Amino acid sequence: MQLENFLKDTYGLSGRLTRLGGDLDQNYLFEGDFGKSIFKLMHPSFDIGVIEMQVAALKHLENKMLPFETPKVLPSLAGDTLVRYNDQDRQLTGWMITHLGGTLLAKAKPFSPAVTASLGTCLSQLDDALSDFTHPSLKRSFHWDILQAHWLDDKLSLHTDPHQRAIIQDVAADYHRQYPRLKACPRTVTHHDANDMNLFVKDGVCGQEISGVIDFGDLIYSARIGEVAIAAAYTSMDSETPLENAAALLSSYHKSTPLTDTEIELFFSLMRVRLAVTVTNSAERVLTEPNDPYLKLHSAPAWRLLERFHGIDMTLITGYFRQACGLPASATCDAVREFLSRKNGDFSPIFKGVSLKSAYKLNLSVGAEIPTNGPVKGDSKALASAIAAALEASGHTLAIGGYGEERPIYTGEAFGGASVAQSPPHRTHHLGVDITVPAGTPIFAPLDGVIWAFGDASGQFDYGGFLILEHKPKKGVSFYSLYGHLSPASLVHLHDKSNVSAGYKLGNIGKYSENGGWWPHLHLQILTQEPSLKGTPPGACEKLLFPPAKSLYPNPAPLLNLPDSATN
Repeated sequence: MQLENFLKDTYGLSGRLTRLGGDLDQNYLFEGDFGKSIFKLMHPSFDIGVIEMQVAALKHLENKMLPFETPKVLPSLAGDTLVRYNDQDRQLTGWMITHLGGTLLAKAKPFSPAVTASLGTCLSQLDDALSDFTHPSLKRSFHWDILQAHWLDDKLSLHTDPHQRAIIQDVAADYHRQYPRLKACPRTVTHHDANDMNLFVKDGVCGQEISGVIDFGDLIYSARIGEVAIAAAYTSMDSETPLENAAALLSSYHKSTPLTDTEIELFFSLMRVRLAVTVTNSAERVLTEPNDPYLKLHSAPAWRLLERFHGIDMTLITGYFRQACGLPASATCDAVREFLSRKNGDFSPIFKGVSLKSAYKLNLSVGAEIPTNGPVKGDSKALASAIAAALEASGHTLAIGGYGEERPIYTGEAFGGASVAQSPPHRTHHLGVDITVPAGTPIFAPLDGVIWAFGDASGQFDYGGFLILEHKPKKGVSFYSLYGHLSPASLVHLHDKSNVSAGYKLGNIGKYSENGGWWPHLHLQILTQEPSLKGTPPGACEKLLFPPAKSLYPNPAPLLNLPDSATN
């Protein structure tokens, strides 16, 4: 009754109070004769300047005629927006705001791309409305700020599970690599916490749409793309379509507020940063507040999404989000494909004295006649035997095919198999062309280039001996050609960054025992973007990412002086 009496004396309101959820502050739903409102009692640790900033921001938004609701601040009988309440032995700052209608987004799961698209538009409008808002507390030290996430490095020990710690370490390392680019991105006043507990939805003409935004406690002057990435991270949690949801949000924001190429390229990395900040913050606070259920609200689904995103090829995912925004998968992919098409027929043969035009068409796709539903339990010998038998029966020693095939042979952890419950979908779509020839067959450079990398990827179902050449057909345009499943011993004569001419012998096809456990063949692949320094380029991708893959890793048939139809 003490709080009810305080509200009656301070605001002249009588009614019923119901405690609501919250992180640090105390939130109460007030229901009285004049409708509903929210009374907030702020935790003593809250900076009074940040509370004053929230009040000022909400007043600023009242004049902006937004198509969605934000709370209005209700003054006390004395005309004060902030009041002081004695709670036992401490004095707390309180304030009253209007209650918003609609359904809390957290109760509207699962989220659809239509809802997240509505959120993208909403955030664009909100950021625009706040762009001329100023307050000293907008520029402060704040560990939730996407521009201030360097502290993740110092908290790695909080994650006792080695696999989880490795994920956070990977996110933190990527953040440091990308930070110079992030620091140069456009900045604005951002809400910075558009999670499902701070958003309301209602039924609209095209389905559910965002109807209200609350909780401006994280308001900060920060990187604009952080606003979008944070919202995408939260609305992708526990979704069956997390990447589609994120793409819908990003593209709708971009449609209303055009983003730079760099912002779009950083989007996915910053989604992972927000997830890492969420789980790390929870891990730290649970040490002192082990029974607080609020700490688990986003931590568990954030971990599931971090697991889902771990290991996704960054080149592919960037291309996916660029295409979602109506851009080509990479800035140079069209120029590379034009060059390959124009030069088709003029490239030096990769195999000397061999006619690929009469090669056996090897089909390893789902439903193929060759029994390819393996490797079973990591054993690819049955597949190698089946391919050898098919070639013998057809009277061929040479086979070709495979680009874009959806193959059932990619199983286990090497291709995104279920090592954890929320692992990425299987990478099933082949991104190169396989030319089946006898082990030991020499291969030659199809055009001039520079040796970008070579080595022995000796893991099971990896490339074995591999080589990557860099080619620069004209100023400002470069691409790379990848040769996999070679004999590692045949590459010892190579040197990094050395030039090779068309027709130069690169190496020899490897045996089953030295080429990752596959049948003897060359995996030929084109990359329109510089390969990552981590590991080898992926030779397959998940179905969702195949559309950008067709631009980023186009059909290499032209390098074989063949039409695309010969390898599709």
